[in-house]
Amino acid sequence: MEKYSSLVAKIGRKTRGKFGPASTYRITQLKKLKFPSDVIEFYRRYEPVDIVEGCVRLLPIKMIVAENKDLIPGCYASRRGFVAFASTFAGDAYCFDAGSKSNPSRIVLLSHDEVGPRMARKTLLRIAVPVATELSEFLQLFLDDALDQPPPGEGLED
Repeated sequence: MEKYSSLVAKIGRKTRGKFGPASTYRITQLKKLKFPSDVIEFYRRYEPVDIVEGCVRLLPIKMIVAENKDLIPGCYASRRGFVAFASTFAGDAYCFDAGSKSNPSRIVLLSHDEVGPRMARKTLLRIAVPVATELSEFLQLFLDDALDQPPPGEGLED
């Protein structure tokens, strides 16, 4: 967890965003969404108090729940193991690949224009743009303003 304290402090200074410990109820919500355990531990200590805006939006748990239950692409992707936790200003979602056995903490970008209600996980894997192998890498990219344009990619292999 110590690797996150410096990143969160720098992000807070840069964006004026505030982070704090999540409530037990909010942590339970992340568990129900099947967030990776290392990510749940991050939110246990460093939940955004409100939306933290930089090159993209880091969402508080209340909004993460809404993104994965009610908003596109999260409401469709979460059914297939991709749980959204951040979004672009265009409405695309940064998701943890919680359905991966090899690296459930990897982060991908899913376009709201490409994800549909009946898409199979294999299809989502083809259109998912790899972004980071773990949350600390993603947060560093956020801090460096390097997330506004997705890197070229042809999806993931599981």
